[in-house]
Amino acid sequence: MYTAHNTARRDEPLGNRANYVVQISRNPVGPSAPSTLSINPTSEPKDTMEVGEKFYFRGSITSNYPINYCTVSILDSNGAVVQSKALTPNKTNVDMLADGLDALSFGTLSANNGNNSYYTFLVYCTDTSGKSAEWSKAFRVKANEPTPSTLAINITKAPEHLDEGKEARLAGSVTSNYAVVEITEKILDDNGTVWYEKIAKPNKTAVNLSREDLDDLYFEDLAEGKYTIYLTATDASGKTAEWSTKFTVGDVEEDLGASTLAIKITGYPEHLDVGDEFRLVGSISSNYKIVSLTQEILDADDITWYENTCSPRKTVVNLTKDDLDDLYFEELKEGVYTLHIRAEDSSGKTAEWSTKFTVGDVETPVDKVVELTVGNAYGAPGTTVQVPITLESNPGIMTMVLGIDYDREHLELLGSEDGGLTGWSVSSNAVWLGDVDSDYTGVILKLNFKILDPTEECDAIVTVTCNDGDILSHDEDAYSVTIRSGKVSIRVHTPGDVTGDGKVNALDLLRLKKLLAGEDVEIGGSADITGDGKVNALDLLRLKKYLAGEIAELH
Repeated sequence: MYTAHNTARRDEPLGNRANYVVQISRNPVGPSAPSTLSINPTSEPKDTMEVGEKFYFRGSITSNYPINYCTVSILDSNGAVVQSKALTPNKTNVDMLADGLDALSFGTLSANNGNNSYYTFLVYCTDTSGKSAEWSKAFRVKANEPTPSTLAINITKAPEHLDEGKEARLAGSVTSNYAVVEITEKILDDNGTVWYEKIAKPNKTAVNLSREDLDDLYFEDLAEGKYTIYLTATDASGKTAEWSTKFTVGDVEEDLGASTLAIKITGYPEHLDVGDEFRLVGSISSNYKIVSLTQEILDADDITWYENTCSPRKTVVNLTKDDLDDLYFEELKEGVYTLHIRAEDSSGKTAEWSTKFTVGDVETPVDKVVELTVGNAYGAPGTTVQVPITLESNPGIMTMVLGIDYDREHLELLGSEDGGLTGWSVSSNAVWLGDVDSDYTGVILKLNFKILDPTEECDAIVTVTCNDGDILSHDEDAYSVTIRSGKVSIRVHTPGDVTGDGKVNALDLLRLKKLLAGEDVEIGGSADITGDGKVNALDLLRLKKYLAGEIAELH
């Protein structure tokens, strides 16, 4: 018996029934036998596939009628056909492998919809009885996670100060596990004006500045002033790295960070007989040059009896050696006087010191100076450090109120511990009240800070403040105060861990030696062992001493 069938020819697997072909076929099982058409997969795509991952469909299609059409397709999330393959086998058993229906290119599918693209694998077939069957599996293609970039700029030599017209060369390298596609070098002055700029496209994983002619920035053409060198690098992964340093040309001081200006007077008059001579003893120091120093003596009516102003232009002034110790005390008449010293350094910071004294047969309370020093500490992000506050000069105090001022961007105050003076109350201020006057000198209070997570290594300033009347004796004599600030040096990397493997050993010493020799080596940690912002022979020597046991720790 023969039967006529309307058989749909599909250009797409979801069905396009616009075109039909009448096919006459012999029905070997009789007109009333039901079709057993079925799709029998033995493998299927994984729920999630990586970009480039291949898949080959395995299985069969069977029927008791001849299978006259079958197609395998991949559809995107909108139902559009991405890939398709069709077959008209005209037999009752179709093997996916043998009949070539397994070879869709899953490995070419992309993940261009964010991090994922969603697809459907569809198998569709019909037999001569007119029955159709389909089987589908939804899956997604996920983008491969990129390998993290190790891009780093490692500068081993850069100028700090140059005389006008002097040549200098940078030394160092730029490295990455991806090709370094662009390096930009700039020199800018304090006003942001670009004095030099160069862009290179090396397209290699290790760039030695000397070998690639990136070490000469024409420093000899710069005029006197303050400048900043900026290096920016980009690799093929899209990651960027930046490095910068400040330097000066000519008779200009470099930026040394927070000023350490302090006046320390160790010998001063409390009482003199009329006509007595006296010489001051002490010093004024700063990490910047001291540009102005004023000494004056005022009487009880604020009339100036002596005044001297000079510009030492040095970082340490010794009153004796610099002939600033003689204020002609022997010319003063009987009375009460105030000795006042004021200093200013080139950073603009000022410091003041004063004390009262008497000449002749005069009895009056004499104010004295309290000296406070905030200590230093260092540590890594997430660790806790302790900063001591030391009382170095104490004329006899019974109470004090200190304001606590610190870098809140990088530090969190957790609490405090009493030192030699006990019974402190600490919040935003630190308050102490004794039972009698105390002449204790030494550590009086310890502040505990948590180091927050910074983007780079830095120094977080810690200091205390004091207003008039905040430090008193039992007799309510108010004392003036000299304060020296401290800092917490934040080290992102473990000191001495040059390779970045979390350990400090001979490998770090070898890597640092190669870096200083100009070899292209990877620096996963920090090569600045001393924390002074430079990488030089001192770092190599300090690390060697540490590994030999000559020093107990690295700062």
